Amino acid sequence: MKNVKSTAKYKGYDKTHVTFWYEDHRTEKKVIEKQLVYRFIFNLLQHISPKHFRMVGLLGYTVDEVSKMRAKQ
Repeated sequence: MKNVKSTAKYKGYDKTHVTFWYEDHRTEKKVIEKQLVYRFIFNLLQHISPKHFRMVGLLGYTVDEVSKMRAKQ
């Protein structure tokens, strides 16, 4: 399972705030953000799927298409 945020992106932590940075994909600039600890944890938990949740991706679709193309040849 891939981590949501790398530990290298954390700049600092005091008992009330977490400071971290990320690269904005729209502007391609580094953004430094400081959030309350509870807000940070809430935002982080949004990326964790419930137990037995099936993730839908394109991998199965693309593999099926490639195997169909190979079968036709």
